[in-house]
Amino acid sequence: MIEKIKETYGNGFKDKQGRIAIELDFPVVRRNQHHFGEAARDADICNLIERISTDDPSWALSSDGLSVSKKVRGCVVRIGAEFSSVLEVKLPMVRTLMEAEQSIADVLIPIARASEKTRVSVLAYGSQPRSKANDEMLLENGRNMAVRQKLNNKMCYLGIVASEKINIGVSNEEMPLVNNVLNYYSPAIIALTANSAIIKGRDAGYLDYREAVSEMVNFKSSKLRSLNSGRRGMMRAFNSAEEHIDSILPFTPLFTVRDERLLAYVDARSMKEYYEKGYSEAVDMGTGERLRITPEPVDFQCHECTCWTAARPMSSYGTVELRAVSMQSSVAEMVAAGALAMGLAAAAKEAWSAIGYYSFEDLETARKEAMKYGSSARIRKTRGALSFLAEDMLDIASEGLRSVNETADYLEPLYKNLKQEKSPAHRSLEFLGKNGLLAFIDSVRLKE
Repeated sequence: MIEKIKETYGNGFKDKQGRIAIELDFPVVRRNQHHFGEAARDADICNLIERISTDDPSWALSSDGLSVSKKVRGCVVRIGAEFSSVLEVKLPMVRTLMEAEQSIADVLIPIARASEKTRVSVLAYGSQPRSKANDEMLLENGRNMAVRQKLNNKMCYLGIVASEKINIGVSNEEMPLVNNVLNYYSPAIIALTANSAIIKGRDAGYLDYREAVSEMVNFKSSKLRSLNSGRRGMMRAFNSAEEHIDSILPFTPLFTVRDERLLAYVDARSMKEYYEKGYSEAVDMGTGERLRITPEPVDFQCHECTCWTAARPMSSYGTVELRAVSMQSSVAEMVAAGALAMGLAAAAKEAWSAIGYYSFEDLETARKEAMKYGSSARIRKTRGALSFLAEDMLDIASEGLRSVNETADYLEPLYKNLKQEKSPAHRSLEFLGKNGLLAFIDSVRLKE
């Protein structure tokens, strides 16, 4: 099975060069509550989603009432509630940043209008609602249970944090280099885009809490911790798809699917062990039924998406997914994050050459510092300011954008963040200090 995966894995990365997609997750709260952190109930989100289709019938409501969809520039866009208290937006792959910008506006405007009419607030400041309903969701939601079984229950990894993911279409040959670049520049990316500072209604002490929790994920036994070393944070550089596969085979598999049923592994300590053994016991997270499964290609795709790294290949999409960006607070900043990824991908050779001055250990330390201090952090072993790396990164991305006939103006919000040594998280904290927690609920935080 391992050899078969290596033979077919690269086929997912082809004919998508230069394309970009942005995915957004918005926490949702009940705005008529006076206690910050009261998560919206399922009925509230269903009401919000239904309102979108009522206001604009071109958005088709699904039969279960949990999503609406429509064609935008020939591609299907979905707004749905995969997790309780989170509104998920999947935008289509596009070829230009202008198309990405238009797609974002096309979905944010109906969401904002529906929010105003339903009295349900959509948060875009990385705030994390906390409530009894949320706790129940963590225990009852099958997909969460599958992961939660394998993790330390004390961790907040499965909480609701606003997120933004940038997917860059790449070829099989481009994938390793683009993935390496986005990982190694993640300290500077975090410094300029972090926006998860407020968690459970308080300052969590991290400008980028969503990345910080990936550092907290742990496995109970020393054996499992050893097997999963390297699963979190920055992924070490690799030179081929085959080398990447070998690097994540030691990780413990968490869940897979069979006939749309979510299954959690029971006895597999590593993905490699599962393949070599040829079977594993599993439990259906919906019914509790135990069964024996044998390896299928989908198992590796599910395994790949549980690597909590700053950037990772996604063979099922044929992209490299940049994950070290939290939710931005305006459309301009959302597009800027996408432009940064696109520019670095376009100038990947130049970017990789420039980052060679720093060791992996230097950058890994800087990444952790950036979670707390943003661009004012330092790359300690080299005694260099992280802001220097961030400036170099933006300049390289600017040249990369020009090389693919895009304007570097899209990066302007990030240059501004660099100049002020601030990120959206800093502004979120300032907003909290001036207006208090209720201000996050009293107005919709979506900006055109």
